[in-house]
Formats: sequence, C-alpha cells, structure tokens
Amino acid sequence: MTGSRSGVVSQLRGDKSYIVGVHCIAHRLELTFKDAVKSCPQCIKLDDLLSSLYVFYHKSPLNRANLKNRWLAHLFKALDHFLRGYRGLIQHFEQIQSPDSEGVNPVQRSKARNFYQTAKDPCVVIFSCFMHDWLTHLSNLSAFNSNSGRGSDQPYSHTGCLN
Repeated sequence: MTGSRSGVVSQLRGDKSYIVGVHCIAHRLELTFKDAVKSCPQCIKLDDLLSSLYVFYHKSPLNRANLKNRWLAHLFKALDHFLRGYRGLIQHFEQIQSPDSEGVNPVQRSKARNFYQTAKDPCVVIFSCFMHDWLTHLSNLSAFNSNSGRGSDQPYSHTGCLN
C-alpha cells in the first residue's frame, strides 16, 4: 500500500526521505492498461458487452445451463470464453429471439437481440481478436512478474526479452 498518509511506505519512510515507494510491476501494468483503454470507444463497448453477458448468464441458471459455459470476471478469460464460445452464443441468442421459442420473457428476448446485434458487429469481432492477442501477452507478463517475486526495480532483467 502506497498511501501518502497511512500506507506501508509512509510508515516505513517516517523521517527517512530516501525511501521511495513504487507499485509492483504487475500492478503498474494493470493501472497503465486501465488508463490506456478508458477513453477508447471500442474498449468501452467490448467491456460493456462482456460485463452484460456475464450478468446475463450469471443471474440466470437457465441461460447458463443452455450455454454450458462458465464466465470469469477477468477480462482476458472473459474475452477468451467469448471468442471460443462465439458460435454457441450467437446460436443461443438466435434461439432466444425466435418467435417460436417458448418460456422466454420479453426482457430476455430484448437483451438477447441487443447482445446479438453487438456481437455480430464486425468491428466488435475484429477488435475482440485484437484485444485477445494483446491481452495474451500482457497477462503473461503480469503473471510472470507477480508470481516470480520480481521487485519493481528489476522488472525485465530475468524475462529474457531484453537480453
């Protein structure tokens, strides 16, 4: 914790001005990613889609049972599930929207229609693939740095990337 008043760094620092607080590389990577994508319309649209799909399937055992897929909150895993299960999602949305489908309330039918339109948008599909490729590398780097105990002072010295 690097809080300016009561964080660990502040308590360690005391009157020693030479102590510098630095976020770990994995946390800095997460913060940088969040800052980079918060103003990107495609990222916002994709994040809204993934979050809404999570809620849609998480809150409804019937929808989850029909899809036979589990969703995780992490963006990379959610995106991976979205792309791997794309055909099944589209098929499920088509079934829910169908006038022949029984037992589907109008709210779910409307949500399925919106999800279907968003998921079939070529820009969303292409951007999802791009983000998946990008997040593969970022999540691997983040996992390596957080699991290896690397300090923030030597983030790349042992990755082999810069040797």
